[in-house]
Amino acid sequence: MPCRLTPTRQFERLVCLRNVSQTTRRRGHRQVLRMYRCSRQALDTAYKVSLCVEGNISSGKSTFLSEVLSSASRLEDLVYTVPEPVQSWQSVPRKSASNPPHNLLKEFYTNPERYAYVFQNYVFMTRYLQERQSAGTSKLLRITERSVFSDRNVFVESVHEQGWLSELEADLYNAWLYPMINALPSLIPDGFIYLRVEPDVCMERLQRRARGEELNITLEYLESLHYKHEKWLLQDVRALTVGKKHQETLTIGFVTDHMCSQFKKKPVLILEFGHDVDFSSDDKTVEQLGKKVRAFYDYISDE
Repeated sequence: MPCRLTPTRQFERLVCLRNVSQTTRRRGHRQVLRMYRCSRQALDTAYKVSLCVEGNISSGKSTFLSEVLSSASRLEDLVYTVPEPVQSWQSVPRKSASNPPHNLLKEFYTNPERYAYVFQNYVFMTRYLQERQSAGTSKLLRITERSVFSDRNVFVESVHEQGWLSELEADLYNAWLYPMINALPSLIPDGFIYLRVEPDVCMERLQRRARGEELNITLEYLESLHYKHEKWLLQDVRALTVGKKHQETLTIGFVTDHMCSQFKKKPVLILEFGHDVDFSSDDKTVEQLGKKVRAFYDYISDE
């Protein structure tokens, strides 16, 4: 039967045996330290799940993170949310701190042909830094707004098709992207949540929020992004009944990325998010969404 003592107690017992030789104690010390390191590593990684919320511009990702995931009782004390680093894109420090920062997001939307490649490079770096900063959370479920994979499969593809990214720039982006992801596998999530919204609804929401940098966005651009989200995330879709104590029937797809050697088939929770809801007062909808996310978390944890 395996010993039930903690590594610390095992070590104390070993070093307190006066009649045991120094060599034996050193061996015991090393053995316990190995056990301690293994137990700490297991504790740090056990049952932790990383998900990314994907969706079109103005599909409701920020609302989903801030109002749904933080309010649902099923997710209480479970979720750590990481919003998209938009502020980093809006405030790029200058060499001289006395000068106002650059707004790279505004520059991209104002002159996409000039800044598309620069913007996508900086987006990758900020996502990596954000992943590192949030990696130490003690919560069992980390949910991040978008990923380097939506950057590649949706936004880079779209700006390339629009003619804002040259053939050389697109090839250059791909040349460094996948080696970087393979070298930094923590950027690969355990799964995705896709907030599915029609482009015209996204356009209405975009106009309501009136973010200055987004004033030049067209419905045609949103339709292009929607098509690419659908093509990427709606693969091998099926209805699955999942969950531990509380079972839920979820719509789940499965995506692969053959360009990334460490990216195995990943599940995608598909949520229809096209109806405008006041989540601050609609507790029923919040709880329903929370149940689905919790069941999806249980499903991934059991894999």
